[in-house]
Order: sequence, then structure tokens, then C-alpha cells
Amino acid sequence: MKKVSNVRIDHIAFLTPGNYPGEDASPGFERTLELFRAGEALGYDSAWVRQRHLERAVSSAATLLAAASQPVDRREPAAA
Repeated sequence: MKKVSNVRIDHIAFLTPGNYPGEDASPGFERTLELFRAGEALGYDSAWVRQRHLERAVSSAATLLAAASQPVDRREPAAA
């Protein structure tokens, strides 16, 4: 079989925009935290969430990342 690439992957991450419908951010926070936990269980090294400056329900990723960083073992929370 022919070798396709010499690329070595040392780190794998995912970015979620979050899902915060309407004014109540609680369901979106819970779903996003579930996604972070699932990513950790699958072996992802990082989970990213984007800043949401113009959204009423969630204006900063810091709140979500603070909550997401509590129950983790190995994943690095980050914002983009």
C-alpha cells in the first residue's frame, strides 16, 4: 500500500458555536457542556467555543468555559 502522507497529528480539537435559542441560555449551556463531556470521552484534547458579543443570552465564552473546565480530566477549554 502506498504511503499517502507523513503528517503526524499530536492534538485534536473541536469548535462549537454553541446553541442558545431565544433569551434563555440554560438549555444551550447544558447541551454544550454535554458535547464537551462527549468530546473528552472520545479523546479530544481541546474543546473550543466562539465569543458571542452581540447575543443577549450569552455575551462571553468565559462563563461557559469556567463551567466546562470543572468536571474534566484532560481536555483544555479554549475560546476563539
